[in-house]
Amino acid sequence: MSTYAPHPHGGPDASPGTDLTLPDYAIGFTGAVRRGFKKYATFTGRASRAEFWFWYLFVVGGALVLVVPGAVLATATASSSSDGAPSPAAAVAFALVGVFYLAVLLPTIAVACRRLHDAGFSGLFLLLGLVTGLIPLIMCILPTSPNAVRYGPPGQPQPYGLPYGGYAPQQGYAPQQGYDEQPRG
Repeated sequence: MSTYAPHPHGGPDASPGTDLTLPDYAIGFTGAVRRGFKKYATFTGRASRAEFWFWYLFVVGGALVLVVPGAVLATATASSSSDGAPSPAAAVAFALVGVFYLAVLLPTIAVACRRLHDAGFSGLFLLLGLVTGLIPLIMCILPTSPNAVRYGPPGQPQPYGLPYGGYAPQQGYAPQQGYDEQPRG
């Protein structure tokens, strides 16, 4: 029987693999991946930093293992297609990436929620990821503000439907006067 050192901050001790309700502070890569799938949708409890980061490494590594060959396959077969559509093999490769992401989405959220619990926060803090992505989008949708003059002069409003992507065509240079003589060579 082996003994493990106590948690450095006085937290609970957990022997690896025995109790899934306790965080495992001495977990390795394969143990973290197994635990992530065993606790697929368990949002209660705690997860150690090692468990979270090894799971994250698995997700990123798994995605790269699927994306890189798919991108190479799509690039290699793109020139042979006249309409620019990816080959069926590349489409299957990218579909596998989508299936992988769907398979790890719920356990990734669950392990992040448990990690926040271990750090002393509510799992609801994960919702900030949704909000912080929406706030700049909402700010970009807002109309022009008169207070924005401090960032520079306002442009002239352009009506919709102009050619060239909504910009009025610019005037060219005035015709130049000819030279008196041709240059001698």
